[in-house]
Amino acid sequence: VLLARAAAALGIPVLRYHARGHGDSGGDFADVTLESLVEDALAAAAEARRRSGATRIVWLGVRFGALVAATAALRVPGAAALALWEPVHRPLEYFRGQLRGYLFSQVAGGKRPDANVDQLLEAIQRDGAVDVHGYYLHRAIVESSRGADLSRLLETWSAPAFLAQIEAR
Repeated sequence: VLLARAAAALGIPVLRYHARGHGDSGGDFADVTLESLVEDALAAAAEARRRSGATRIVWLGVRFGALVAATAALRVPGAAALALWEPVHRPLEYFRGQLRGYLFSQVAGGKRPDANVDQLLEAIQRDGAVDVHGYYLHRAIVESSRGADLSRLLETWSAPAFLAQIEAR
């Protein structure tokens, strides 16, 4: 948000949006998939180009949104640049990390967890979702992004790129 505001203050056209199932948008978060996020990013980019008259897009994504931005950018000819902040490299590892964090918080709170990470992933598959700190990790997003890999995806990227990565990986 701060970057978007700063760019807009410099006169750079910016469009920030909420994908389906997020924020003020329509749709159900349970139905969100990697592909639906990419479709929404592409639609937002088309709208930004229509409103601004720009012909090229700089794609910015944070964490899981970085995977979305990279996927979308590769589908648009002439993408100007790509900026990825703490990108998710492999979604399944990212989701496992979220689940581990949830379990660690239970232990820190003095509660013995009822399940391990693998059992929580099985529950997502079986029940459709697991509550992780008040939000749900749904089967649709886990399954739809299972084979995604940012490194493999970016092998063909040749435009300028900025990568901000805090954790070593």
